[in-house]
Amino acid sequence: MSSTRKLTRLNPKLGKKTIYKLNCFPRTPVSTTKELFSRTELELVECCNFKVETVRNLQIRAARWITPEFVSVMDMIMENTSPFLATSLKGLDEALGGGIPFSSVTEFVGPTRSGKTQLCLTLSVLATLPETMGGLGGGVCYIDTERSFNADRLITIAENRFPQYFGKDEQGQANLDKMALSIHKMDIASSKDLIKRLDELQEFIIENDVKLLIVDSIGSLVRKEYQNPVKQYGWGGPLVERNDVYLAESFHIPIVVTNQVITRNQSETVLPKECSRPIKKSREGGPEITAALGNTWAHSVTTRIMLNTFHIRNLSNMNFTTLNNLFPANLQELTIVKSPIAANITIYYTIENEGIVEFISSKSTEYNQKVGIMEEIDMCDAEQSKLSSKKKKSDVAEWFISKLWA
Repeated sequence: MSSTRKLTRLNPKLGKKTIYKLNCFPRTPVSTTKELFSRTELELVECCNFKVETVRNLQIRAARWITPEFVSVMDMIMENTSPFLATSLKGLDEALGGGIPFSSVTEFVGPTRSGKTQLCLTLSVLATLPETMGGLGGGVCYIDTERSFNADRLITIAENRFPQYFGKDEQGQANLDKMALSIHKMDIASSKDLIKRLDELQEFIIENDVKLLIVDSIGSLVRKEYQNPVKQYGWGGPLVERNDVYLAESFHIPIVVTNQVITRNQSETVLPKECSRPIKKSREGGPEITAALGNTWAHSVTTRIMLNTFHIRNLSNMNFTTLNNLFPANLQELTIVKSPIAANITIYYTIENEGIVEFISSKSTEYNQKVGIMEEIDMCDAEQSKLSSKKKKSDVAEWFISKLWA
């Protein structure tokens, strides 16, 4: 993917005249590194009136630019700076090694009302906090494709989550104003606008010291614009192929995107009320539920996390009165389904005034203990039934052998 970077990003190193001559290449202008390396030295010398040394120097600079520098494992271990944005969800941060990783794309997938936008607002507040409080001390670029961003809700999350920092006093109001000025919202109506915005976003990131990029949501653009994208492109094909996702690597910042869920047995995208982790079609013929945009987009995502309504399991020996006392009504679950560093764990959370809050309760531990005891009893009963059946078979075999030899 890095071989398609535009040469205009190398203006300070190559010079405007060199870029202009390459863009004026007869019939097929050279505007990306991929097109540059597909031309021979002779073609560039003849058509652009370059010297051989200039052409070689140009290709060497472009190759060094798109080739990542090597780093040893010892350098990674000894690195002092933490390449993560802490989410303040203890279970998720521990599983991911510290939080949302830098220089990669993290995707949150879930149905409607699962808390995707609430999570994005919470991360926006966390990113603007000073580094001494676990934040990034920078700005946030919030690309909104569904008009779901709410400024009042953002302020509410900040005031309730960090009352000591965003207090009612003069200093607290100054901190609140600084946070509000650090979060930049952009409305996007189509995938074409999104691609254009991402291509022009580098200067904006540098000028505004952006430390976090959020796209909420990337799946809605495809649903709006392409009536049947599965047959024509594959899910996410037209969006992913034309998009340059280099911002995370170039600026060493985390990128968070949200996505929706689909059912694959229908031509149109359907958002089910409840969705667990991606599952295959059941034997009973149920629909296959998975993230939108398909496999092409899935390979572009480094970490994928599923959000869903909490599903209570193992209810055979428990009444609903006990369950209502154990769990809140708005309990949700979060599952890591794809990550190069984390296992597929599940944590539980609720949506409160302070945003996304991890659910940790002694009552839930009591429930897990009861469920574990029931499962152990069921396993013991199953093992005993197996042993009794084996004993019956052995008794029949001994009786048959004794009669045969008699």
